[in-house]
Amino acid sequence: MSAAEIIPIALVLDERTGYTLWAPPWEEDGEEWQAFLGAEDKILMFSSPAQLAQFLRTGVEHDLSDHPDWEEWEDADTFELNPDDGHTFDLDGVYDIVAQAPDRWSVTDLGRTLGIVDAIAQCTDEDIVEPVADTPELALVADGPGAFTGSRGDRAWDKVAIAISGQWETVVERISQWLDWREPVTLDDDLAKAQREIDAMVVPIDDPDALINAEDAVNERDKAEDDSDEEFDDLRRDREDEDDEIEYDEDSADDDLDEDDDLADDDDDDDLDEDDSEDRDDESDDDDTEIDAAAAYAFWEDAGILPVRAVLPQNVLSGVDEIYTLRCYVDDRAVFFGADETPWVFASADVMLDVIEQDDTEDHDLKRLATWQDVASGIRDDDVPLAIAAEDDVDLAAADRIVRGTADYDAETLAQAADFLLDVAEYAELDGVREALEDEGTLAELVSAARDGKNAELGPAARKRAVRSWERALREIDSTLEQVDA
Repeated sequence: MSAAEIIPIALVLDERTGYTLWAPPWEEDGEEWQAFLGAEDKILMFSSPAQLAQFLRTGVEHDLSDHPDWEEWEDADTFELNPDDGHTFDLDGVYDIVAQAPDRWSVTDLGRTLGIVDAIAQCTDEDIVEPVADTPELALVADGPGAFTGSRGDRAWDKVAIAISGQWETVVERISQWLDWREPVTLDDDLAKAQREIDAMVVPIDDPDALINAEDAVNERDKAEDDSDEEFDDLRRDREDEDDEIEYDEDSADDDLDEDDDLADDDDDDDLDEDDSEDRDDESDDDDTEIDAAAAYAFWEDAGILPVRAVLPQNVLSGVDEIYTLRCYVDDRAVFFGADETPWVFASADVMLDVIEQDDTEDHDLKRLATWQDVASGIRDDDVPLAIAAEDDVDLAAADRIVRGTADYDAETLAQAADFLLDVAEYAELDGVREALEDEGTLAELVSAARDGKNAELGPAARKRAVRSWERALREIDSTLEQVDA
């Protein structure tokens, strides 16, 4: 429980921004309290920090009047009531957040927004989030980005996005019913001046015209600076020409003596030009490489069939350090490059590409997909290389050391490895692997903590149980993998 405090916040919804005050939960006389600046069961919203400050100057009673910290806010000025970025909650922008990948920024932003929505729900005693309550994955947002790592994390994020896309408008409508938007009033001179200073520094998030005007102003200023720079360059060149003429007159007698030096300098310049040309060629090659890599990633993403690399511990596929395969998801179920519930794996990327290029193997599960022929022809006709994304580069060897306690703990590495093994288990119907990694047990607890970005501390006995379960899972995985040669 935090100490009693009051925080200026901004809510963006229905294409307008409102400013108010929020008192996060605090304890008083043995009871927990939480409140917003409100009156008559509504949260008061103001069009600017200055309008909020003007209201506070009236001394009208409101729901924060009895807050332990209220005396410090009675005379708050416009700048003090201007919320920071961490307390500006863009409810309209939630659709854009869930459309992004689940990284630390998107998950954190969504978590902050859901947090303030939950606070409003608690203060109004209304189940505002009921429309999305049937999506348990939303609870994972509070656990942070670690809850959305690996393929299972991606699927959980997809479910969050579906729930938000379908029901968030209803959530916003329920919130709107509890907001009292106050009409702007005439401001005191000092508040009006302060608000003008704030407006000069910030482009309102809900005013696209202001953004365009601000951008035009910047462009005009940049153009004026460029024109000024050109005038200065012209003057500088004129001055240099005059200096050159004077220097020529003074030094003309020494020209013959300096001819050899000039020729030497010319040779040096030629060498420099050649070096510059080579550097440009190298840069061009680098650009081509970058373009090729970007195109390769796009190729595999568009196909929906993604290459996977897994670094293996010593007790899996003896003699092979790493394997390559292909994986996709059909109706949220993992499907591998393989047949008869047996994933095919390859000792190198080149071997797998050769097999795909020949495309004369027996029927396999990926051949049923509409995009498989695009993959095969892209590799055969266009020499498309493998492009393995970070989430598809699995380090089972590192995860093995983490489980055994012989390496520094890394939640993301362990969660990613567990997700890969569970995908193989799902495809090959390996119940033992799923029981070890998902059901009750020490290893399952360790994996669950890793998905939440946390660490489950294990004593010696628990560590041994986890290692036994891990080794049993790896043996079952090893038994189902089929190594294929070109």
